[in-house]
Amino acid sequence: MRDRLFNERQKKAEKIRNLGINPFSTAKFEKTFSAKTAKNLPAKNLEEIQNSEKNPVKIAGRLVLFRAMGRLAFGQLLDGAEKIQICFQKNHFKVENLSENSEISPMKFVEKLVDLGDFLGVAGDIFETKHGEKTLFIRHLKFLSKSLRPLPEKFHGLENREKCYRERNLDLISNAETFSRFEKRSQMIAEMRNFFHEKKFLEIETPILQSVASGAMAKPFLTHHNALDHDFVLRIALEIDLKKAVGGGFERVFEIGKCFRNEGSDPSHLQEFTMCEWYAAFEDLETNKKWTEELLKKIAKKVFGKSIFEVFDKNENPVKIDFEKKFESVKFADLLEKYAGINMFEISDADLKKVAKKLEIDEIENRGRGNLLDDIYKKTARPHLINPTFVTDWPSDLKPLAAPNGDGTSRVFQLLVAGWEIVNSYGELIDPIVQRELFEAQAAAKNAGDDEAMEIDESFLAAMEHGFPPMTGSGFGVDRIAALLSGQKNLRDVVLFPTMKPENSAKKKEKTKIATILLNDDAKLENWQKINTAAHLSAEFAAKNQNPKNLFLAEKIETKDAKKIPLNIKHAIVIKTAPKNADLKKVFADAKAKNLEIAVFSREMLETTDDKIVAKKSAEKDFSEIEFLGILIFGEKKTVDEITKNFPLFSG
Repeated sequence: MRDRLFNERQKKAEKIRNLGINPFSTAKFEKTFSAKTAKNLPAKNLEEIQNSEKNPVKIAGRLVLFRAMGRLAFGQLLDGAEKIQICFQKNHFKVENLSENSEISPMKFVEKLVDLGDFLGVAGDIFETKHGEKTLFIRHLKFLSKSLRPLPEKFHGLENREKCYRERNLDLISNAETFSRFEKRSQMIAEMRNFFHEKKFLEIETPILQSVASGAMAKPFLTHHNALDHDFVLRIALEIDLKKAVGGGFERVFEIGKCFRNEGSDPSHLQEFTMCEWYAAFEDLETNKKWTEELLKKIAKKVFGKSIFEVFDKNENPVKIDFEKKFESVKFADLLEKYAGINMFEISDADLKKVAKKLEIDEIENRGRGNLLDDIYKKTARPHLINPTFVTDWPSDLKPLAAPNGDGTSRVFQLLVAGWEIVNSYGELIDPIVQRELFEAQAAAKNAGDDEAMEIDESFLAAMEHGFPPMTGSGFGVDRIAALLSGQKNLRDVVLFPTMKPENSAKKKEKTKIATILLNDDAKLENWQKINTAAHLSAEFAAKNQNPKNLFLAEKIETKDAKKIPLNIKHAIVIKTAPKNADLKKVFADAKAKNLEIAVFSREMLETTDDKIVAKKSAEKDFSEIEFLGILIFGEKKTVDEITKNFPLFSG
């Protein structure tokens, strides 16, 4: 059906072209009114309009309704989210570039060649029908663009949510509420910018590609920079570089930008999301609270025009919240005592794990103490925080970039609304000695299996060691605020084009790969040296393929009693021997020609662990003089086997 309609519309486009009219115009059409403003114009006498040569009202938009009634035809033109009725009368309008001697009249042009979904530029004047509807009487028509695919059936709008996400352009056309929602999101971001500009903040931009995942506790997306030959991550937060900018002298900075976290997706979490972060030197957390409350109340009033909202909590239940009231404030520890019955300062690690297990929290053994406290808080206390509430004084090991209070907590608040975390704010840590200690604790947790823990960021530490002023900062989840205030249950409903798995994408069948090591028999290596060569080649191969998906079926396997064991490499490693150095050089050339991955271990690498000495010694020789002790090639098994088929297996 789609192909038939597509072909029919293509033929119409060709007929329009043959009439001397471009069916996909690049010419300017100067609008004098929008559909909304035109409907507010005073109506004129229809007979007066019919006999006039003036066309003061010029509108452009998409035709979404059309019905012919003999000498008259009525339609609706969609301009943004607003529709206006239009009227064609036979012999009272012209089609631009349609010859008066044409085989087709203007009315037949509209009836036979114009389809729903086409873009038209129309000019005329406003009258009122007998039913009291403001209508544009058309005296001039300019055809702007042919729609080759039909609009959604009967134009009642898209109802399937996934289809709305995948074809947001049709969702915007079909659903006025969707269009309005994204207008509100844009206005909300504009109000954020206005707020910060009024308070003398400078808007800056920071890199998305970063060498270290820092600024939050989250699992990053990994990528490789070919030109720099270095692995990078997509940023998980905006924080680090913004604070460096404050250290450089910009006292107040903010940024609105994309962040990425390679974690689970649910209605309140997306892997790609928009953050607004700001930092102010010489201000404290109390000022931060005041500004946060001021900003959100301003958005509620100016963008949405109200202070009381019906929103959905984390369980998708409708609840009412009031932005007019003073925001409440409560300590994290007090919430745990009230709702979980535990004293976070006194409970042992063993008892904490028992509580977590009772609450059916996953992966207890690999979770740090702070993360377990957070998990318990989320299960017990957070659902009760409906009206805007500042939750303060979080465990220090959860907030390694915040200033510690000295009792195991940090100067931090999160703003919770209907159980949603929408703001995270710090009294920023500026002591580089304490910061290094906290980073080292995070690194230890990461090595112990906590893949959300932070790495040590030496660049940030160096900047802090040069000196940071006292400062406070905040991170706003833009998507969450937009979803909350527009009454949406899912963050995808406020992201114009959310990330989706391609529709009907077939999973590629992965070809079997293999890593083969060739040892140089002619090098006269002792057994320990042969083992050392194979080990170095394996380590080099693994280091170059840090993405777990390339090397492992899964990063860990789990025993019956929930113990995690790192998983062995999913690719077989075969060790063979070659008679001479020249054989390894030929395999090197063949593997390079077939774009296989290659690792090499030379005599210089065996003699020293200093890479600078290896580089210096190698630079003093031609390639023909380099003695390969071993080579590893990795790729599709069929190709690797073909290159190495004449070499016997290593027998020890």
